[in-house]
Amino acid sequence: MPRKKADPLTHKRAIKIVFELLDESSFPKASVSKNKFVAKQISIAKKLLAQETLDYWLSFSTKDKITCLSYFLCDRGKKEINKKDSFDKFAALQDKNKKKKKKIVIGEKIGEDKEVKVYPKTIKDFLHL
Repeated sequence: MPRKKADPLTHKRAIKIVFELLDESSFPKASVSKNKFVAKQISIAKKLLAQETLDYWLSFSTKDKITCLSYFLCDRGKKEINKKDSFDKFAALQDKNKKKKKKIVIGEKIGEDKEVKVYPKTIKDFLHL
């Protein structure tokens, strides 16, 4: 059976999540093991992207430094996600409750318009005059 091709946009988003959320000091020093580590984190990031959007994950912050994205798949990480969800709902309610800004109505125009001469900014503009 042929292997299903991954969406390249999802892959790029997963890479962005890996390098934004993880502490780079937690990456292995050797290049071979670093590549394997990053590949594993990208696959976990794709699972996380299936749950929430990219903006959600990029706005996520925790008290502790995250060394592995599998943290969000365990119970402790899920509690952190629930905390953020409840805070986001609270913030959305606060935004709705804020008073709307009054629109400033500008009256009729006073005086005449001043004509401003436009000077060429580049040599190409100068030659086209």
